[in-house]
Amino acid sequence: MLDGSKISPTEIAALERRFPLAFEGVDLNFCRNPQCATYGVFPDPYKRPTDAPPAPPDALHGFVSGKKHEEFFKCPTCNKTSRIKNNRAIVEEYKRLKHLQEFDPTVPSCRTEGCFAHGMAPKTSPEFYRRFGNTAKGDPHFQCRLCSKTFSIGKPARRHLRSDKNRIIFQMLCTDVSLAKIRFR
Repeated sequence: MLDGSKISPTEIAALERRFPLAFEGVDLNFCRNPQCATYGVFPDPYKRPTDAPPAPPDALHGFVSGKKHEEFFKCPTCNKTSRIKNNRAIVEEYKRLKHLQEFDPTVPSCRTEGCFAHGMAPKTSPEFYRRFGNTAKGDPHFQCRLCSKTFSIGKPARRHLRSDKNRIIFQMLCTDVSLAKIRFR
């Protein structure tokens, strides 16, 4: 057990993790300095107190510090620090951004998620839609031939009562002003 390679699964289960688990094959917790000799080498993921079994001899140990949700890893080779990433959040954000590239939510189309015409505009796919009159303000109204749901095409801010306040509200939201304070503007 001196070399660390003969550790039983129960001993590993008793160790506390320093890094999040890989998620769907993605793990971004390593030295991210491309000039470092250990760039891309995954460090030992476990905290190893003195009475714990030793790490494998070829494992990179490094130093993990910082308060919760702000932890960082300090590479023992180059002494550069990098934030510890939540691998699951990275994968979910990647999938969300990939979905946005495949489907543009601003394109007027059928709003039903399971509908075949979802994401296809009436201009590009007129066979899936029929005109369904106009709204009270005169914007064209369409009905999906597949699921019979209706939607209208017009300015995105057509329902805003005070569209002149949009810029001020967006600035406040970006600077972390609470909705309760924005409400009184």
